[in-house]
Amino acid sequence: MSFDTADFSHIAIASGVKGTPARANGPGPASRAAAEQNRHVAETAGVLKSTKSVLLIDWPSREVPDTLARAGYRVISQDGPGVEDYNSYELDDGEVVIRNLGSEPYQADLVYTHRPFDELPAILELAQRIGATAIWSEAGSDTPGADQARRVVESARLTYIDVPASPTPSASIAEPEDPQRIRG
Repeated sequence: MSFDTADFSHIAIASGVKGTPARANGPGPASRAAAEQNRHVAETAGVLKSTKSVLLIDWPSREVPDTLARAGYRVISQDGPGVEDYNSYELDDGEVVIRNLGSEPYQADLVYTHRPFDELPAILELAQRIGATAIWSEAGSDTPGADQARRVVESARLTYIDVPASPTPSASIAEPEDPQRIRG
């Protein structure tokens, strides 16, 4: 499936990731910060380009799984502590319906979590078990523990994506698009 810059800008804007290249004049801390922001944007775009399925572990509103399903992602949610507490969000005649899976998914490309950092070890273990390549954390890049969380995830060879915490949490990480554009 194709994935273009317009798709990424919708996702980036909705999620709080700055999608435009950062610029700084001359060497120094501002230049290093701009380079880091550009690396983060490019890395996020690369992950999202290859993502076909998303496992949600908590989210700020029902709009998140609905928007992802409408955007063509295969969406699975962990809705409780039990192994049977997994649901799928699917489009059926233009409406998002929830179907119980009854077990942990075998695979997901991206794990999206809105949980505290102290729960990261269990989330990381699950992400590795299902073959995820990245963890997207909505706990906030400016939250204490964010740098440690990034190090833990990246040391496990997964990509870590985060956004700054804000008073209004991101409602989605994707904009609705053509329903015929379904990802694998």
